[in-house]
Amino acid sequence: MKGLLTSRTELEIFGKIYEKEDIIPVEFDKEENNVKFKLKQNEFMHKLISKSQNFAINIPRLDFEKEADICEMNEGEFTDKFSLVDLEKLECDAIDCSCLGRSTVYECTLIKEDKDGFIGRIIKEREI
Repeated sequence: MKGLLTSRTELEIFGKIYEKEDIIPVEFDKEENNVKFKLKQNEFMHKLISKSQNFAINIPRLDFEKEADICEMNEGEFTDKFSLVDLEKLECDAIDCSCLGRSTVYECTLIKEDKDGFIGRIIKEREI
């Protein structure tokens, strides 16, 4: 399945603490209450999820190819991608993370991280 992955946490960048978030396209597998996906270890999103232990997978009901391309081409560490795309930014109910309006949202906590990727438990699924 394809979706847009969101996560947020506080990170130290150049000696200062900033709240950072990111949004990237992701291909994932869903089995019962778990989701699984791969990220490169040098990706900014990898750092966010590892630290926050939370993420949301958003499956917009409308075509989101243009937005996915924009998110993939820009680096989230120094760019507010949400300001670049025409997607409604909302807050998750069960975790400290942004999510997208007009989407199916899987709010997840991280249960496993290894060389093969991330596995998360869906703690809330909702249609927005």
